[in-house]
Amino acid sequence: MRTMARLLALPGARRRLVLSAAAVQLGARAALAAFGLPAAVRLARWLGARSSEAPGVPALAWALSASASRVRGTCLTQALAALALGGPTAAHARLIVGVKRVPDAARRIAGTLEFHAWIEIDGTSLPPTGDAGSFAQLMVWSW
Repeated sequence: MRTMARLLALPGARRRLVLSAAAVQLGARAALAAFGLPAAVRLARWLGARSSEAPGVPALAWALSASASRVRGTCLTQALAALALGGPTAAHARLIVGVKRVPDAARRIAGTLEFHAWIEIDGTSLPPTGDAGSFAQLMVWSW
């Protein structure tokens, strides 16, 4: 109930943006499951190209992170949602999937692999992450 009260307390434009971010992340999850990554990327870019307006990058970052925990969004669904909601701003974005090894000192093994996906718009990473540079880039889509 507290979540609903906080949502209703938002100004109209921010409320629409966070609801759109949640809906698009759910759609991204469904598209990934049904069609795979390449088709989900094409769909997100198609949706983004249809949008004449786009929120600023800070507002988009806020909406993605605010809605991700409610819809169990992953970094990949947030990146796809940013492509779809970014409109003209995201037209020249790069979608990046990276990997890094995380050592496991407790078990004295080489560690596990951690994957992360994000888009870069004008030098800003979405979803926001402080350590995107620590990932080796596996795949990069540029437009």
